[in-house]
Amino acid sequence: MNHKKTRFTHLKNYLAKHNHLKTTFDYAVTLFMCILSAFIYSVGFRLFINPSSPQSLNFVASGVSGLSQIIVKVIVDIFGINIDRYVFQSILYSSLNIPVLVFAWIKVTKRFTIFSILNVLFTSLFIAIIPVSWANLVVLDTELTRTLLAGIFAGLCASIAFKFEHSAGGTDVFTYFFANRRSTNVGKYAITINVVIMLLYTAVSLIENYQNPAAYQVYVNSSGNQIFNNPLSPAITSLLYSVIYVVMSAIVVDLINIRNKKTQLQIITTNPDLSKELIVHFHHGCTIVKGTGAYTGNERFVLYMTISSSEVRRAIELIQQIDPHVFVNVTAVHQVYGRFYIRPVK
Repeated sequence: MNHKKTRFTHLKNYLAKHNHLKTTFDYAVTLFMCILSAFIYSVGFRLFINPSSPQSLNFVASGVSGLSQIIVKVIVDIFGINIDRYVFQSILYSSLNIPVLVFAWIKVTKRFTIFSILNVLFTSLFIAIIPVSWANLVVLDTELTRTLLAGIFAGLCASIAFKFEHSAGGTDVFTYFFANRRSTNVGKYAITINVVIMLLYTAVSLIENYQNPAAYQVYVNSSGNQIFNNPLSPAITSLLYSVIYVVMSAIVVDLINIRNKKTQLQIITTNPDLSKELIVHFHHGCTIVKGTGAYTGNERFVLYMTISSSEVRRAIELIQQIDPHVFVNVTAVHQVYGRFYIRPVK
């Protein structure tokens, strides 16, 4: 383990000395993670959110995917226009993302927007080309299983994108933007936006079911028995599963995406210069309190510093390097008020 850590440190140091190579490596890794993020979401969408089987109860995805689902349902299911729904879904997903990505170009950064565009394009491509036969890979096909897995896949997709400082497009752009401005968690913004989308999808589903009773009579449970006998039941059931999906997705995002989470370090040291080193390496303030060790009676310095949770590992390594005998207490912080430095998005 230490050997791998040493090699990783050597690679970091080497890249730090070669700026062009470091930039190329950063872009290559971000592109790979962008493709991976798009693929994860597309698999979740095709297998769990909107499977091809007419006997599977569909529920609404989050953000722009949900809006495109609503439009597809209106065009294909209510008006009965014969068109490949997955190709149409891909086209809509890309088109609806255009104004969102223009917002990202103006309000966030160009790098963020470019990789978000790539994520959207790859997602559209994967949604269109993933074979229908992949649905057979789902071992336990129940609505609750599909809902939970879909939420996990969507949360992983958004978390990977946020980790490498881009987005999966759609409402992720707005949630990321406002969460960074207010320095808070991303998930709660996603839930708020998606409530409206879920209600719209439920309304459209009700219209479809009242217009065409056969639309809801084909749904069956795992035993092969019909489970709905009125237009309201499938729409409300789909809404409930959609709520579970959105909440699960938000939980996964907030668990993995730690950029906006805060941590307080309480550092007890005998080194009076440790605070200066911390300020040099991190753009955060530090408060020093003088104290006395109860056992030794020697003078101690107690340092208080609040940093981003993503900086904790690097801070601990630096602290222990300067003072091997240091004592550090790490505490999660729910919220901070006042001036707190947030590293700008690349």
